[in-house]
Amino acid sequence: TMCCNAQNDCYPQRETDIQALGFNNYVHFSWIFFAFIVGLACVMATISFVYDKYRNRQDSSEGLRPNYETTKTDKDTKYALEMIGHDSVYKFFLGNSWIGWAIFLLTIFSQMWM
Repeated sequence: TMCCNAQNDCYPQRETDIQALGFNNYVHFSWIFFAFIVGLACVMATISFVYDKYRNRQDSSEGLRPNYETTKTDKDTKYALEMIGHDSVYKFFLGNSWIGWAIFLLTIFSQMWM
């Protein structure tokens, strides 16, 4: 069927590509897509955490030098802070504090909202 307006501009009435995939509208698709991305990030973080724990257990049993790893991590953190900036809210991304991560995530979400 065709839908025509007052200027006789006619548009065919058909399903959008999103509706053809089974979603109600673009908002519904966006929420599902966002949930998928968040879920994927959680799975990747869990896999990374488990892998890191397993790897650290293997490294400590082999007697690797912990001072080298600590020095390398400190250098990486200092370099990242220099690139991000010491006054930036993104520096909380590098820390282990839950409050810092909450501030970081709230900032990211507020920037995405705007």
